[in-house]
Amino acid sequence: MPPLIPERLRDAAYAPFIATLRRNMRCAGALRIDHVMGLLRLYWVPDGMGAEAGAYVMYPFDDLLGVLALESQRNGCLVVGEDLGTVPDDVVAGMRRSGVLSLRPLYFETAPDDGSIAPERFLHEAVVSVGTHDLPTLRGYWEGSDLDLRRALGQFAAPGTLDAQRAMRESERARIRRGLEREGLLEGIENPRAWSPALALSIHRFVARTPPKLLLVAMEDVFGQVEQINLPNWRRKLERDLEDWPGDPDVRALIAAMKRERPAAKITTDAHGSAGGPHGGVPRATYRLQMNREFTFAHAAALVPYLAALGVSHVYLSPYFKARPGSLHGYDIVDHNALNPEIGDRADLDRLCAVLREHGMTQLIDLVPNHVGVLGAENPWWQDVLENGRAAEHADFFDIDWDRTPDELHGKLLLPVLGERYGTVLERGELQLGFDAARGEFAIRYGEHRFPLDPQTYLRVLAPAAECLHARRGHAQAELVDTLESLGVAFGVLPKSAGTALVRRGERQREQALLKRRLADLCARSPEVLRCIEEEVERLNGRAGDPASFDALHTLIAAQVFRLASWRMAADDINYRRFADVNDLAALRMEEPEVFEASHRLLFELIGRGQIGGLRVDHPDGLCNPEEYFARLQRHAAQALRLSYPEAD
Repeated sequence: MPPLIPERLRDAAYAPFIATLRRNMRCAGALRIDHVMGLLRLYWVPDGMGAEAGAYVMYPFDDLLGVLALESQRNGCLVVGEDLGTVPDDVVAGMRRSGVLSLRPLYFETAPDDGSIAPERFLHEAVVSVGTHDLPTLRGYWEGSDLDLRRALGQFAAPGTLDAQRAMRESERARIRRGLEREGLLEGIENPRAWSPALALSIHRFVARTPPKLLLVAMEDVFGQVEQINLPNWRRKLERDLEDWPGDPDVRALIAAMKRERPAAKITTDAHGSAGGPHGGVPRATYRLQMNREFTFAHAAALVPYLAALGVSHVYLSPYFKARPGSLHGYDIVDHNALNPEIGDRADLDRLCAVLREHGMTQLIDLVPNHVGVLGAENPWWQDVLENGRAAEHADFFDIDWDRTPDELHGKLLLPVLGERYGTVLERGELQLGFDAARGEFAIRYGEHRFPLDPQTYLRVLAPAAECLHARRGHAQAELVDTLESLGVAFGVLPKSAGTALVRRGERQREQALLKRRLADLCARSPEVLRCIEEEVERLNGRAGDPASFDALHTLIAAQVFRLASWRMAADDINYRRFADVNDLAALRMEEPEVFEASHRLLFELIGRGQIGGLRVDHPDGLCNPEEYFARLQRHAAQALRLSYPEAD
């Protein structure tokens, strides 16, 4: 197999190496790199020549090790380096520095002066095992059958070689026996010089007591097989069927011994149903459920027993915070602090969490901090911006370039939602002014979209309505006329929507809320006032076939902080940051603490109740500062769980 050329590998930004790692790490929790020394140097032999003509070629070891560490983190895959035999000090130091685990077979463990091996002397940053696939099985090693095979193959032709090998093997076995005796693991074994299932179990108990992070057990050692599984050429099969393992006495004895000697962190369930305590633990296995109106919390709860039987520890749920009505995916969230009513209410979610708790499971949820669903009529933050512009309470939640152009778009928010040119849509009567009497609010409607009017422009509707009321009732309704006129004037003198001063913003918010309530109350007690307002709304909406009848509505729309336009204008003129080029998804300024707090309240409440065991964060690459976001997320989650967390520098 031809080796990679170091210079070409570097010029390609290590793409072949990265692709190999990703392909193998994608579905693996751990990756063993055979002959890890090859990251530092390889022995090249020219084609057609003998080994004596070869030479070592050096590779960019630090770069390759850095790529290996990066892909390990990205793929959640630990790395083991096969470092048996003579390995350069640079490789050993690099492995320790980057966290690559070493291999530590029991067969190779040397003994100090007392001639016995001890568990505590094993390297911690390592993987321990009895042997490897290239070494004899435990029974074959103990009985020396591998030496007999090599003798039969003529590998010990020189006189005395076989005897020397057998003497060395006996010395190695004696070293292991002394280690077992030192640990009290030879009790009950009549003849530790001979292989037996009891001896094999004691050796595995010894290995289990060592500190390496990972323990590997070869099933051929458990079953007492003599032949190596990789000879000849990986064609040898295990002698016992996989289906019989759960009831196999040797397997059960091994598992019981492992539990005693090497107890793992227990997966517990707290009072709120969080597997692994308040942290949820590392998922053993996940199963993703797509939540929408066709698959609700109740459907998910009914599926939990089946998923538990499969061995799933975390049910991975797609976004279930409030999204646009009818959303099938949930990534167009309109309110991070409410549940999607199409999926269920709080009681439904609590029942799901209770069922998960009963089965020792928890949930892992999809979190969408990068953007929210806008347009439509459901997002209160976006509706606030459309109504109040820069003076909106939530204006700073979005990236909007109000001053990008000096033309008619200056100070306005472009909304490319119309199916045709604005003038065409207007004259067809598809843009309709509406009045919500119960809320005292005016808004333009276009299909499913709602565009609230700037309250400062309500005067343009209320003044003609007051004139209508005066013409009909005159002095008989003077008080109502005066009240309606004064309301219109009060709306008209509100602080402008272009204002950014916090004091003026607050004044505008307070005053307009009060005026809307007064307008709603007036309409509730006077049907005549409501009738005059509705007639003015009807007049403004124009008449089909009469283009001039829409002039007043156009003038009203032109006075708003938004500009309605054809969807074709999005590519060139849109002035709010989106998710990719999706007009319906506006990006959030999650780097702002106020935005973070406002969009994570419900999440941290659920975390604090122990109902969430993990988060999958959608598109952190779209955030201004992903590292800062994750640190803030962890810090607030720790606070919700009443855990300590290092303070930010």
